[in-house]
Amino acid sequence: MIAYEKLEVYQLSLDCVELCVAIVKIIPKGYSELSTQLKRAIFSVSLNIAEGAGKSEAYDKKRFYEIAKGSAMESAAVLDILYRLKFVEDGEYTGHK
Repeated sequence: MIAYEKLEVYQLSLDCVELCVAIVKIIPKGYSELSTQLKRAIFSVSLNIAEGAGKSEAYDKKRFYEIAKGSAMESAAVLDILYRLKFVEDGEYTGHK
């Protein structure tokens, strides 16, 4: 197992990827920008955690982890929008927030 794979936060980020990709499939046509934004942001979380784990300097690790955190917040904001537009239901949304 590679170092980043051992991180609980990385494993949780993969769970979020699965959830978000499933949600993207139910977003109506005409909202492709939200689909694209959600996929980019949620993929960035996992990728930046992995990249940060590979850095040896604490400053570099922190930088990538901060980027991952920002991408997680961005993903959450897109999910908020999708919820407000009623593209996702309470159970799908609040159970994973």
